[in-house]
Amino acid sequence: MYTLRYLFNAWKARQTQSLAYLLFVTLMSQAALGQTNIFIDFGGTEGNGAGASPLPWVTIDSLTQDEPVDLAEGITLTPLDDGFTPNNPAPPNEDAEYDSIIVPQEARNDYLYKNVDAAGTEARMRIDGLPAGSYRITVFEGRTSDASQSAKIWTG
Repeated sequence: MYTLRYLFNAWKARQTQSLAYLLFVTLMSQAALGQTNIFIDFGGTEGNGAGASPLPWVTIDSLTQDEPVDLAEGITLTPLDDGFTPNNPAPPNEDAEYDSIIVPQEARNDYLYKNVDAAGTEARMRIDGLPAGSYRITVFEGRTSDASQSAKIWTG
Protein backbone atom coordinates (compact mmCIF):
# COMPACT_ATOMS: atom_id res chain seq x y z
CA MET A 1 0.00 0.00 0.00
CA TYR A 2 1.30 3.44 -0.91
CA THR A 3 0.54 6.54 1.08
CA LEU A 4 0.99 9.95 -0.46
CA ARG A 5 1.35 12.79 1.95
CA TYR A 6 0.92 16.43 1.07
CA LEU A 7 2.66 19.02 3.17
CA PHE A 8 1.97 22.66 2.48
CA ASN A 9 3.94 25.19 4.45
CA ALA A 10 2.98 28.81 4.81
CA TRP A 11 6.15 30.85 4.90
CA LYS A 12 4.49 34.23 5.30
CA ALA A 13 6.44 36.33 7.75
CA ARG A 14 4.33 39.04 9.40
CA GLN A 15 1.14 38.16 7.54
CA THR A 16 -2.02 36.88 9.18
CA GLN A 17 -4.27 36.22 6.18
CA SER A 18 -5.11 32.63 5.40
CA LEU A 19 -3.74 30.93 2.32
CA ALA A 20 -5.08 28.79 -0.45
CA TYR A 21 -3.13 25.57 -0.50
CA LEU A 22 -4.71 23.48 -3.23
CA LEU A 23 -7.18 23.79 -6.00
CA PHE A 24 -7.13 20.19 -7.09
CA VAL A 25 -5.05 17.05 -7.16
CA THR A 26 -4.98 14.59 -10.04
CA LEU A 27 -3.83 11.03 -9.37
CA MET A 28 -3.34 8.61 -12.21
CA SER A 29 -2.27 5.04 -11.66
CA GLN A 30 -0.68 3.02 -14.43
CA ALA A 31 -1.04 -0.17 -12.38
CA ALA A 32 -1.55 -3.52 -14.08
CA LEU A 33 -5.33 -3.32 -13.64
CA GLY A 34 -5.52 -0.19 -15.78
CA GLN A 35 -5.57 3.51 -15.21
CA THR A 36 -7.31 5.01 -12.19
CA ASN A 37 -8.15 8.70 -12.36
CA ILE A 38 -9.03 10.66 -9.25
CA PHE A 39 -9.89 14.32 -9.69
CA ILE A 40 -10.42 16.32 -6.50
CA ASP A 41 -12.18 19.69 -6.26
CA PHE A 42 -11.55 21.37 -2.91
CA GLY A 43 -14.17 23.99 -2.09
CA GLY A 44 -17.46 22.62 -3.33
CA THR A 45 -20.89 23.81 -2.29
CA GLU A 46 -20.47 24.56 1.41
CA GLY A 47 -19.84 28.05 2.79
CA ASN A 48 -18.06 30.15 0.19
CA GLY A 49 -17.48 27.37 -2.33
CA ALA A 50 -18.16 27.80 -6.06
CA GLY A 51 -20.29 24.68 -6.44
CA ALA A 52 -19.69 21.00 -7.06
CA SER A 53 -17.65 19.96 -10.08
CA PRO A 54 -19.26 17.57 -12.58
CA LEU A 55 -18.46 13.85 -12.55
CA PRO A 56 -15.91 12.26 -12.48
CA TRP A 57 -14.63 14.94 -10.09
CA VAL A 58 -14.89 14.28 -6.34
CA THR A 59 -16.00 17.51 -4.67
CA ILE A 60 -14.85 17.98 -1.08
CA ASP A 61 -16.85 20.70 0.68
CA SER A 62 -14.77 20.79 3.84
CA LEU A 63 -12.19 18.75 5.71
CA THR A 64 -12.18 17.80 9.39
CA GLN A 65 -8.95 16.70 11.03
CA ASP A 66 -8.49 12.91 11.17
CA GLU A 67 -11.79 12.20 9.34
CA PRO A 68 -11.10 10.33 6.07
CA VAL A 69 -12.97 11.30 2.90
CA ASP A 70 -13.77 8.53 0.41
CA LEU A 71 -12.31 9.29 -3.02
CA ALA A 72 -13.09 6.00 -4.82
CA GLU A 73 -12.47 2.26 -4.62
CA GLY A 74 -11.12 2.27 -1.05
CA ILE A 75 -8.88 5.30 -1.60
CA THR A 76 -9.24 7.99 1.07
CA LEU A 77 -7.92 11.46 1.81
CA THR A 78 -7.42 12.33 5.48
CA PRO A 79 -6.55 15.83 6.71
CA LEU A 80 -3.87 15.68 9.40
CA ASP A 81 -4.49 19.28 10.46
CA ASP A 82 -7.66 21.28 11.12
CA GLY A 83 -8.91 24.62 9.88
CA PHE A 84 -9.76 23.88 6.22
CA THR A 85 -12.72 25.85 4.88
CA PRO A 86 -14.01 26.59 1.35
CA ASN A 87 -13.25 30.06 0.03
CA ASN A 88 -13.48 32.63 -2.75
CA PRO A 89 -15.92 31.76 -5.50
CA ALA A 90 -14.36 34.08 -8.06
CA PRO A 91 -13.09 34.17 -11.66
CA PRO A 92 -11.68 32.79 -13.94
CA ASN A 93 -15.22 31.40 -14.53
CA GLU A 94 -14.10 29.06 -17.29
CA ASP A 95 -12.73 25.57 -17.78
CA ALA A 96 -9.02 25.12 -18.50
CA GLU A 97 -6.60 22.37 -19.44
CA TYR A 98 -3.66 21.52 -17.18
CA ASP A 99 -1.36 18.57 -17.71
CA SER A 100 -3.78 17.18 -20.36
CA ILE A 101 -6.70 17.32 -17.89
CA ILE A 102 -9.79 19.47 -18.48
CA VAL A 103 -10.46 21.26 -15.18
CA PRO A 104 -14.03 22.55 -14.77
CA GLN A 105 -14.61 26.13 -13.70
CA GLU A 106 -16.14 24.93 -10.40
CA ALA A 107 -12.74 23.49 -9.44
CA ARG A 108 -10.84 26.55 -10.66
CA ASN A 109 -13.10 29.15 -9.00
CA ASP A 110 -12.60 28.16 -5.37
CA TYR A 111 -10.23 26.38 -3.03
CA LEU A 112 -9.76 25.31 0.57
CA TYR A 113 -8.56 28.09 2.82
CA LYS A 114 -6.37 27.13 5.79
CA ASN A 115 -6.77 29.04 9.00
CA VAL A 116 -4.43 29.59 10.98
CA ASP A 117 -1.58 30.16 8.57
CA ALA A 118 1.19 31.81 10.55
CA ALA A 119 4.71 31.38 9.19
CA GLY A 120 5.80 27.75 9.49
CA THR A 121 2.32 26.26 9.87
CA GLU A 122 1.23 23.29 7.79
CA ALA A 123 -1.82 22.02 5.93
CA ARG A 124 -1.12 18.29 5.78
CA MET A 125 -3.26 15.69 3.99
CA ARG A 126 -2.68 11.96 3.49
CA ILE A 127 -4.01 9.77 0.70
CA ASP A 128 -4.28 6.07 1.60
CA GLY A 129 -5.30 2.95 -0.29
CA LEU A 130 -3.53 3.55 -3.58
CA PRO A 131 -2.49 0.37 -5.37
CA ALA A 132 1.17 -0.10 -6.22
CA GLY A 133 2.06 1.58 -9.48
CA SER A 134 3.35 4.73 -11.09
CA TYR A 135 1.43 7.93 -10.49
CA ARG A 136 1.26 11.30 -12.15
CA ILE A 137 0.26 13.93 -9.62
CA THR A 138 -0.78 17.44 -10.57
CA VAL A 139 -1.19 19.97 -7.76
CA PHE A 140 -2.31 23.54 -8.32
CA GLU A 141 -2.39 26.44 -5.90
CA GLY A 142 -5.73 28.20 -5.77
CA ARG A 143 -4.45 31.67 -4.99
CA THR A 144 -1.16 32.79 -6.47
CA SER A 145 -0.99 36.29 -4.99
CA ASP A 146 0.67 35.19 -1.73
CA ALA A 147 4.46 35.21 -1.79
CA SER A 148 6.82 32.64 -0.27
CA GLN A 149 4.57 29.57 -0.16
CA SER A 150 5.99 26.09 -0.58
CA ALA A 151 4.65 22.58 -1.02
CA LYS A 152 6.11 19.10 -0.56
CA ILE A 153 4.85 15.76 -1.84
CA TRP A 154 6.33 12.52 -0.56
CA THR A 155 5.53 8.83 -0.50
CA GLY A 156 6.16 6.34 2.20
